[in-house]
Amino acid sequence: MNTLCDQGYKVSLETSGSKSVEHVDPRVKIILDVKTPDSGAANSFLMENIRFSTPSTEYKFVICSEEDFEWSEEFCRQHKLFENFVVLYSPSYGQVSERWLAEKILQKNSSARLQLQLHKYIWSSETRGV
Repeated sequence: MNTLCDQGYKVSLETSGSKSVEHVDPRVKIILDVKTPDSGAANSFLMENIRFSTPSTEYKFVICSEEDFEWSEEFCRQHKLFENFVVLYSPSYGQVSERWLAEKILQKNSSARLQLQLHKYIWSSETRGV
């Protein structure tokens, strides 16, 4: 990533957040995926990554249920993510609808942005490596 940045490329890293981003070049845009309770990978997020976030860091939550939505809202408030970073909520494909999540964001006056997992719409939801 350092070499690509040195060569003038804009570099993004999307990660589950289970490994430290402490030594990621600050020129790299980081998207940290915080695993929600119903994701099947809850508690895998390395909390110290919040400390290593830069102003360009984004946080992504894949919402699988009403409980995930409420949990994500609380997580963002508790760690002041809404005040300092872009927060993205994606509906878990096949579990909650895009419309439901959009309406929930509006209803709760959330600062999160709706983001669709486009690869699941362009290719099948089972396709890997795209």
